[in-house]
Amino acid sequence: MINFFTFKWGTKYNYIYVNRLYNSLKKHCKQTFSFTCITDNPKNIKDQINIIDFKEFNYFIDCPPGRLFTKEKTILFKLYNQGTNILLDLDILIHNNLNFLDNISLKKPIFIWNYWDWLKPHYYDKITNIHSEKSALHVFGKLNCVYMNSSFVAWKDKSAEFIFDNLYNKRKYAYYVYNSLDRYLFYQHWRKNQLDFWPKEIFYTYNFEKVPYTFKSNYKICLFNNSHGNGYDLHQTSGWSKTIWDSYD
Repeated sequence: MINFFTFKWGTKYNYIYVNRLYNSLKKHCKQTFSFTCITDNPKNIKDQINIIDFKEFNYFIDCPPGRLFTKEKTILFKLYNQGTNILLDLDILIHNNLNFLDNISLKKPIFIWNYWDWLKPHYYDKITNIHSEKSALHVFGKLNCVYMNSSFVAWKDKSAEFIFDNLYNKRKYAYYVYNSLDRYLFYQHWRKNQLDFWPKEIFYTYNFEKVPYTFKSNYKICLFNNSHGNGYDLHQTSGWSKTIWDSYD
């Protein structure tokens, strides 16, 4: 049994994203699963999808606007600490079987490593030499680098609880230093070897590959990574991506 979760708040993505994501899981996930949407507007979301009011995720109400984007994800790690859980972003396109979920080790929470970050390969050799947040900020901060993201996160039982606890306890500092959750995770937890990552040939990105907008049929999931509006969202695309996405109605 897998418990899938997604967030939808605000107006950037509508109910179609939620329903199609659910239908894509029905097609490609062979394991028994539940699907829950945390939202401020449940209108037109399929009846088979569990709904949680976004107002329940108000642990960071003191956060200034524009800081620590998607910090709400960490609340799931605290509240849902039994069984196998997976957090999905709405702007992903599942187009192949999810059999890689059958035998995963969840001793640590699992995130996505940005293997497609081909623009900065000469910085990979410095990764193993990062021993402190200060040195991480020195090496990567000038290029605004983050090599990981939280579009598809898996955890089991209480294995990810520490992320919420650490963030909440130092939230005032985190608000000041980090503009996104992914950046916080990269500088705070990746360098301490507290996170695991999915194998390489599972995820790719629509907007930011060396050859963008390319269909990789042997991969499982395409990420759109367009939270800041510097690429195409699923509903803005055409061709192969739109055909697959529309098929999940």
